[in-house]
Order: sequence, then C-alpha cells, then structure tokens
Amino acid sequence: MKKVVHLTSVHQRYDQRILWRECCSLREHGYDVTLIVNDAKENETLENGIKILSTGFVPSGRRQRMTEGVQRVYELGIAQNADFYHLHDPELLRIAMKLKRQKKKVIFDSHEIFGEGIKGKEWLSLFSQLVSFSYNAYETYICRRIDGVVCPTSYNGENWFEGRANHFAYVGNFPRREEYRNSKSVPYFQRRNVCFAGWLDKERGILTMLQAAKMANTRLVLAGRFESDQFFKEFTAADIHHIAEYVGVLNREEIFDLYSQCAIGLCTIPDNGGQRFKLDNFNTKVYEYMSAEMPIILSDWPYKRKMVEKYRFGLVADPSDANDVAEKIKWLLEHPAEAEEMGKNGKQLLEERFTWDVAERELLRLYSEIE
Repeated sequence: MKKVVHLTSVHQRYDQRILWRECCSLREHGYDVTLIVNDAKENETLENGIKILSTGFVPSGRRQRMTEGVQRVYELGIAQNADFYHLHDPELLRIAMKLKRQKKKVIFDSHEIFGEGIKGKEWLSLFSQLVSFSYNAYETYICRRIDGVVCPTSYNGENWFEGRANHFAYVGNFPRREEYRNSKSVPYFQRRNVCFAGWLDKERGILTMLQAAKMANTRLVLAGRFESDQFFKEFTAADIHHIAEYVGVLNREEIFDLYSQCAIGLCTIPDNGGQRFKLDNFNTKVYEYMSAEMPIILSDWPYKRKMVEKYRFGLVADPSDANDVAEKIKWLLEHPAEAEEMGKNGKQLLEERFTWDVAERELLRLYSEIE
C-alpha cells in the first residue's frame, strides 16, 4: 500500500478540500493517508483509517508560521517515511527539494494562483509587484523539479502551470454528493434575508455587502471567522444590528440550516488588484449555495457572467458598487418565482458539472501517472 502524507502549515485539520475530499478519496482508493497540521489538538485516527498528526505547535503570527511552523511540519512529515508528499501551502515549497533529495514523490497543491494574488495584498503595499514576480520565478523553479502540481482552476482560460509542471491536474473545489444536506427548509416565498458565509474581512467586500443590505431594506446574515479582532470590534461596535446579524462559526448542519432560511447567497468579493477576476471558477461557498438551491449574486467578472448568462442561476453585480448589489438584491426579492427557479437551476448545474466525482478522477490520474 502506497503511503501518502499531506502537509499543511496554514490550514486547519478538518479542511474540506484537504481532508474530506482529497485525503478521503485517496484513502478510498487504497492509499495509506496521513495528514500533518500545526495545532494544539491531539493526534487522531478517523474511522476510515486516515491519521491526523499534530506538531503541537500554534504559531503566534505569519512570520513564525512560515519559519518554525514549516520546519515542524517537515520534521514530523519526513519521520513518516512516506512515498508521496502532498504540499498544500506556498510556504512549503521551500521544503520540496529537501523531500526530493530523499527520493520522495512531491506534489504541490496550489489552492489559488498565488503569484497573481500577491498583487492584491495590502500588507505588502508598494512591494507587491516585486514580491509577485519573485514568487512566480521561485514557484516555477520548484514546480519544474518536483513530480506534480494540482490547481483548482484555469486562469483567464489558460493553464497557469503550462510548461511549468511535469504532471498536472485540475482538481476543483467541488463538493462531494454526501456533503449536501436536507435542512429544515422555509418556503422560498417566506424568505427575506441574504447571507454570506466564509472568511470575514474587508478584502471580501463585507462593508459593501452591509451597505447594499441597508439600501435593499433587507437583513444580511454573516457566518464564519473574522479576519482580526480589530475588524470584529469594528463590526460589533457599529450601529448595524437592524441590517446585519453575525451567527458565528457554524458546522456543516448549521450552515445548511442557515441557507435554508435565506433568500439569496452573496459572493460579491472585490478583486483588490489581485487575481480574482481572471479565475475560471467559483468560491467554495458558491457550490454550497447551489446545493441549497439559493439564487446567487456574484462579482461581475468574465467567467462568472458567462456562466450566469448560460445557466441562469443568479445575477452578477459590480462588487465595489453597493448600489448595484442592492439593485440585484431587490430584483430577486421582488421576483420570488424567478429567484426560486434560479436556485433550482444552480442545483442542477452543481449535480451535472461541479461534483467531486469529476475532481477525484483527475486527482487519482495524477497519482497514477507519477507512481
């Protein structure tokens, strides 16, 4: 039985893409799978045999995570003496060649187009272009020397890793069929709230969504983790309780119960000078909205506009324009029959095109090619 170790210095142990999709698929198809993470929780073995090992280390910040956090993940990972090492964070690229020198098969899982995304990072300020260029060059150097690369999307219609990877697979962030939930459903015509679930920060347009909800005379329900304590304090201190409700971090059952009570799912995330408007995919939350049969308001970018026009599962709006987002919210609330039909179209699209079965085949093909 081939042994696979997935390494992450950034993500939590129960990450949907890493654990519940990729690790589980590999385990179901005969691989011995271990996931290594940085956290303070106990080691555990899941019912399906996947082992989760913790370094016992919780970094105090980005710098410590990228230095000591990476080193601890590497040391625990190499101690497992696996055949494959599957790296999930760009900061782990610096251990890729160490693994290759020990005759290991190495795969880099690029959850995003990181080099382009760097351009939109405010904390890098004026240096973002230089850092982006440097990262792309470094990423290319490493990817050409390891065994394979995984990415969830093409970029402006092209494979970002074309000519930069020995083996490649598109592995989308599609949900497993068993992830769908039959929640306590409220009849659609009775729903008035809109919702956003995910990472809560200014870069994801939360403030614009709040303004749009107020202008549309509706209520915005937010679920997920706040970017920082400071932003959480700003949010809770603001006089917005009549237009917004924060329901905290929800588990899978709770999040689908929330969706079953909301009329619209929002994903109007701004680009902020980065990569997002060129990506040919959807955020994970969009697939969740689809599974809950909610119409969706998306950022008005080329791929999203094309898909919405073709499959009619929602509307697009300028993510930087609260008035435009509000107008789209109002239209859907004022046309419940059309909105409900859009939700059904989204569910059908999900089941026909965006299921994990498709992504799993690509993942398994990649592993088979590099064995």
